[in-house]
Amino acid sequence: MPADNLQLGNGTWRGRVSIDAVNGQTGAFIAQYPIDIDATVSRSVTVSQSVATGNFGAGIAFTVPAQPNASGPTSRHSAAATTGISTITVQARDAVTQTIVPIKLRAQRNNGCNDIAMNNTTNCQGASILKVSFDPSDNPALPAGRYAATFNVQAATLVTGGFNATLPIDLDLNLLP
Repeated sequence: MPADNLQLGNGTWRGRVSIDAVNGQTGAFIAQYPIDIDATVSRSVTVSQSVATGNFGAGIAFTVPAQPNASGPTSRHSAAATTGISTITVQARDAVTQTIVPIKLRAQRNNGCNDIAMNNTTNCQGASILKVSFDPSDNPALPAGRYAATFNVQAATLVTGGFNATLPIDLDLNLLP
């Protein structure tokens, strides 16, 4: 279950476990059953118009680490809130003209009760789901086009040394008529 294995990074994980079968009355060994495990972890998110990640558990907030093609909240905090919207600005490339343009995205963290700012760790019902969306009203001068960008967000606890994972986000925004 992904929620039980948040510490695994993206990639393919392989392992083997063995289950011993024993007689329930005597405890005598009957046989050993090896089980091969192959798990692929991909915490990539694609934003077309809007998207939500899976639940990362209680008290996980999201920030935008330093990178040349995206900016947004860079630190986590905890503040009582029932609303809040964060802005992520990405440098996206138009597939037709190859022009690089800034696009503003809205980001919120659902904490199990409310949609709050993405970098707020306030807990409610033990949830941390990142919601990223595109709203045309935030980008009134953006011409019609097909835009693409990839950027990272960081999912982490407020306390240093807790859960920390990088999530790649792929923007594929089709605004062609």
